Amino acid sequence: SAAARPGVAARDGWRAVAADLSGEPAAPRGHAGLRGSFGRDGTARSAAEVRLDLENARARIDGTLTREGGHATLRGTAPLTSEDSVSLALSADSLALAWLLPFLDPETVSELEGSWADPHASGRLGVRDGVVGLPALGVRWVDVRAATRIEDETLLLDSLDVRSGSGTARMTGSIRADDDVGLDLGLDLNRFQAIRSPQVQAVVSGRLDVGGVARAPRVGGSLRLAALAVYLDAR
Repeated sequence: SAAARPGVAARDGWRAVAADLSGEPAAPRGHAGLRGSFGRDGTARSAAEVRLDLENARARIDGTLTREGGHATLRGTAPLTSEDSVSLALSADSLALAWLLPFLDPETVSELEGSWADPHASGRLGVRDGVVGLPALGVRWVDVRAATRIEDETLLLDSLDVRSGSGTARMTGSIRADDDVGLDLGLDLNRFQAIRSPQVQAVVSGRLDVGGVARAPRVGGSLRLAALAVYLDAR
């Protein structure tokens, strides 16, 4: 069982529920099961269960995670050494990622293949009903929705929609997962509440295009201040 962490109930962690193993330590045979429960005090808990079938230095993995009516599964095979191939598929339905990122609520299907040294990912990721709070700017992004795909080592952003104040923002494009991390993104803003602090309130419209690579991006386009208010301290 994993050691308790600050703010996490002591009963959290993994425990073995079944194990029947034989053979050499580097290439065991048999099966093992794990069951876990996780969650901070006063919050909904996540329940996880994993079954491992071991043979020929490979592990067949069948895992599930449930929380508040949502669930995720992880299935596939993985080597016990780094030289062999990996094939894992992750799927989720209405699983709020409060246990990782509290403002996301994704529907996911992703796959990982290749080897530990050279993995290849594919699949799609959708986000709905997301909320992001940015206290430093005094704004709260709501109705966050995204539709993305992974193809040929490229993240294709079909749409990322966000509402702030009475305005909206939409981003589309792609991010290439190579050594330079190539960017091809477009951002459209329509009366988007960018800042709402006690000193400044700003609403912007326009379009930005981002190209190049992550370490040296190129940004172009035009923005228009649809509304601006600056409050000065009378002192």
